[in-house]
Amino acid sequence: MYKNIGMKNVSMKLYSEDRHEILNELDKEQVYDDIVIWIGDLLTDYYDFHYK
Repeated sequence: MYKNIGMKNVSMKLYSEDRHEILNELDKEQVYDDIVIWIGDLLTDYYDFHYK
């Protein structure tokens, strides 16, 4: 879907028990952990591309 409109470097993670407000669900700590890991991976890729 996203590739069809030209977006690159897109990732998706589904939380099967969550509804529309995933940052306030019972498993919100897992969601926040996943966001932190995702940002860390992006920063690592950026650093590796520009500084190595």
